[in-house]
Amino acid sequence: MWLSRFFRFAGGLLVVNFLWVVVSRVWEGKAEELAWLSHVGTLAGGVGLLLRSDYLVSLALVSLFLFHGIWIVDGTAWLLTGTFPLGAVYYLAEHNWFQFLATIHHFYVLPLLLAWLFWRRRLHPQAWVGASALFAVLVLFSAFFLPTGPNVNSAHAVWPGVDRTFFGHANRLPKVIYVPALILASAFANFWLVNRLLELLVRLINHRHSGQQHPPPATSAKSR
Repeated sequence: MWLSRFFRFAGGLLVVNFLWVVVSRVWEGKAEELAWLSHVGTLAGGVGLLLRSDYLVSLALVSLFLFHGIWIVDGTAWLLTGTFPLGAVYYLAEHNWFQFLATIHHFYVLPLLLAWLFWRRRLHPQAWVGASALFAVLVLFSAFFLPTGPNVNSAHAVWPGVDRTFFGHANRLPKVIYVPALILASAFANFWLVNRLLELLVRLINHRHSGQQHPPPATSAKSR
């Protein structure tokens, strides 16, 4: 089936995209940014598409859904209006073309994974567990081994823009409380919830598909 070949090819492109991010970040002396869930999740999605692993692709989709969704809204608004309504990707205004090309995957990875979801009509029900575990590892690594400046995975403080909301109060917490709170909040208020919502979407897609596959029987002349 041509769609199967397309998504496998797209998986290869995502892996190449990740390698391009590696080269660009190392070239700029920002190798610590490779630990972002966005980059690792993109790699997981690419490998999952290449290997035709529903679990890996589901994990990538659940991991990236909220973060990339926010990125797309803020980034698109900036391209159209020159402003960042959510304040989440303000750094794009300072990017040159080399840097912009290394981050442009935020625009298309989520739509690609959603297209896969509509094609496969399935999502692993426990993908959120893997997404939570992956995020926990990355946050702990970022909090204790990476510098505070880049604030990778918001491991040191709530991300600028988000800090203007109620969640900004979390910045007052000591690290020993902030880090576990970030991991647990992301696990249940993000990954678990996204997993459940996407499962609902899958059920709706399958219901509509089954309705198209089995149209209601024609009314007989006797019953008219």
